[in-house]
Amino acid sequence: MINQKATDLAGIVKDLLDVARLEAGRAMEIKAESIDIVPLITDTLLSFSETQERHQFNTSNLGDLPAVQADRSRLVQVVENLISNAIKYSPDGGIVTVFGRVVGDFVEIGVRDTGIGMTADQQKHLFEKFYRADTSNTTISGTGLGLTICKLIVELHRGKIWVESE
Repeated sequence: MINQKATDLAGIVKDLLDVARLEAGRAMEIKAESIDIVPLITDTLLSFSETQERHQFNTSNLGDLPAVQADRSRLVQVVENLISNAIKYSPDGGIVTVFGRVVGDFVEIGVRDTGIGMTADQQKHLFEKFYRADTSNTTISGTGLGLTICKLIVELHRGKIWVESE
């Protein structure tokens, strides 16, 4: 229990430092390499195996995705955060699907869940630092930094990140 809390705290400090560095104009170091995205996604999904009793995980359209030029650890950080959020905001028994497709010169990776959804106003603020969407379940943990960091990482890779909700 103490080890887990220390690990959680170290993650929060790392997130705060990442945001502070980027806001101060000091670029986060990106070590781009050719990455086969499909194993990265499937391995990341496997890291959430402890939640498989409560959620169902699916993949869709990942088979023919080309390799991408990216920083592996930062890309894992983004995918982990998106999957983690999908799990947090989906009810027990919910389905989390990771999908991919090629759009022009880009590879688009998406995470879809069967969660509670978001209003247009919540979507507008989602990537802001410390923003937490007000939900009926106030016990959902988090710092409100994860999606801010995801946005910064994706933009450093010259990509785009957005949310859609039904």
